[in-house]
Amino acid sequence: MVDEPDLEAIRWEDCLDLPDPCPDCGGVVFWWDPSRDRRCLRCQPPTAAIRLLERAQAIRRRLGIPSAGGAAEMLADLKRLDTTCKSANHPV
Repeated sequence: MVDEPDLEAIRWEDCLDLPDPCPDCGGVVFWWDPSRDRRCLRCQPPTAAIRLLERAQAIRRRLGIPSAGGAAEMLADLKRLDTTCKSANHPV
């Protein structure tokens, strides 16, 4: 039999360092662009990053160059994130 953890003893705030809020909107939900710069999801949604990754994918396909490792997953994640935020009508 496995002992269950005492969930009252662990607070989420103790486990995660929250980032500094966005200076423009005060939000704390971020994403990182391909150059690893932090972007606010509310103020700077990943639409430009999606377009850049789609363009790179099209060029690679046209030239017969294999996709960069993880590029397809990154593109899918960004599209899902963007769609989720648009369907919620306002990012968190």
